[in-house]
Amino acid sequence: MDLFELKNKLRIELDNGQTIENLVEYVICDFDKTNTIITKHYAQSINIRHSTKKRLIREFILEL
Repeated sequence: MDLFELKNKLRIELDNGQTIENLVEYVICDFDKTNTIITKHYAQSINIRHSTKKRLIREFILEL
């Protein structure tokens, strides 16, 4: 998945009233979305702890 496309999709979900926690769970359950954020936005290996992935995804969503 393209990072730009993912940002737009998440921004739309936020505008529609989704909570940040719901979006974090939505992204973390989809490997492709998680991989896109962790590797392309943060330039880190996908082999990091689950709690670190959740924190990075939460930060990514908050930046939107």
